[in-house]
Amino acid sequence: MAEIKEEYPHMIIEEKKTYNPFATLASLSLITKDQVEQYNSQLDLFYSRYSAYLNSFYDFELKNNLSIKIQLFLTNNGNTPAEDVDVYCHFPDGFNIIDEDDNEDPLDEPVPPSTPKTFFENIGNINIRPFMPNMYL
Repeated sequence: MAEIKEEYPHMIIEEKKTYNPFATLASLSLITKDQVEQYNSQLDLFYSRYSAYLNSFYDFELKNNLSIKIQLFLTNNGNTPAEDVDVYCHFPDGFNIIDEDDNEDPLDEPVPPSTPKTFFENIGNINIRPFMPNMYL
């Protein structure tokens, strides 16, 4: 978890109190306090989901490492075909018998939230193709 928190740290709100005559234009290139707070809350949720994922993955790997697959083969060395064959297996208490089809898959690894983007970064991500006339396509 420490590696994940280091790779995806909380954002820090930096407030600048200097006067800027182009404040409106400059504000479009900044990330707002609300965006940072929302990102940090989504990041906390991601941390808790990732912790649950790690616990689930550990249990999954432990179960797989402690499991043994049993394959039984029946051969007939006689001259007549076997028609009604019953195979009885006894396993002492303490074993869990799991059918291969019932084996659980691990949880999917959670995806971290995307970092907040400024107004200008969001404009750069807009696809203008739907607004273009067909003659330019």
